[in-house]
Amino acid sequence: MSDVIVLRYRDLVTEPGGTIIEHRKIIEARNYVWWGWWMRQYEVPPAALFAEVYEGIRGGVEPEAYLLDSGQAELRSCRISDVRVAPSGDSIGPPELDAAPGYYQRGAYPAWFKLTRIDAAGRSDVPQGWSFRAFPSNPDVVSNQGLVGTAVGSLDQVRRTDATLWVMGAT
Repeated sequence: MSDVIVLRYRDLVTEPGGTIIEHRKIIEARNYVWWGWWMRQYEVPPAALFAEVYEGIRGGVEPEAYLLDSGQAELRSCRISDVRVAPSGDSIGPPELDAAPGYYQRGAYPAWFKLTRIDAAGRSDVPQGWSFRAFPSNPDVVSNQGLVGTAVGSLDQVRRTDATLWVMGAT
């Protein structure tokens, strides 16, 4: 069994589909882009998960990852090649201004993921064998914890959970 990281996003400051379009343009030009993690105010940065991802990448193991458009219920595979995390309780701007879309350049976020690939086509179904493993950014929500270990039935089920970052178990 392996773990899969899923990051939630939504086209709130772009036209529909614009988030992916903007990020893919930069990947095409630079071979990578920085993706900011917009956590909700009541979430906490999952320091242990971020450290695990960072150490895995340094050891040559890039995590399996997806981006979930919570507005369109669409999932896209991506590749994470680096992560930068702000000090506890703080946020940071993009690691490289010209490697982030314009709307990100003026913001500061708890974490940034360096993506080297975002699939052009999204999928509207859940990959076979996924189960909820953890809600590391919002671990104390009882309704979420009741799902840990259960099979993921649909992207709508994922969207209804109270989190912006998930760890899925995959078989």
